[in-house]
Amino acid sequence: MMNNSPHVPTCHLFVVKVWRAEVGDGETEWRGSVLAIASREKRYFREWDALLEFVQTQLQPTRENALLLSQKKSDSE
Repeated sequence: MMNNSPHVPTCHLFVVKVWRAEVGDGETEWRGSVLAIASREKRYFREWDALLEFVQTQLQPTRENALLLSQKKSDSE
């Protein structure tokens, strides 16, 4: 019996890079980038909340993601 429901991943992989950047007068701040491996989306951030927000949006299934996953599954059958 085939299951036609789209596969929703239970595991996500992100690459997070953080570095100190000089902002002037000898002051520095943390900056970073995050790459969602599955979607290949990349975001840059200067605040930790922006990193968390991006990760949370990647973890929420969307209609578009479900359609893409369903298409990939049918292509591989």
